[in-house]
Amino acid sequence: MKRARIKRVLADKAYDSYDNFEFLQAKGINPAIPVRKGAIEILKHLRYLVSFLVKKDYIRNVG
Repeated sequence: MKRARIKRVLADKAYDSYDNFEFLQAKGINPAIPVRKGAIEILKHLRYLVSFLVKKDYIRNVG
């Protein structure tokens, strides 16, 4: 059986944590995780942008 490489992760706000984003980045995985309201503003905008771009690419490739 051939092993598959994970390219993207789609998750809900429960997975919006710095540790999760760091882990995914270290593995070269693109996150599509919405950001919670209480997130630090600079990180919030950065995470939102990354999530938006990954979702947009995912929808374009799948849809």
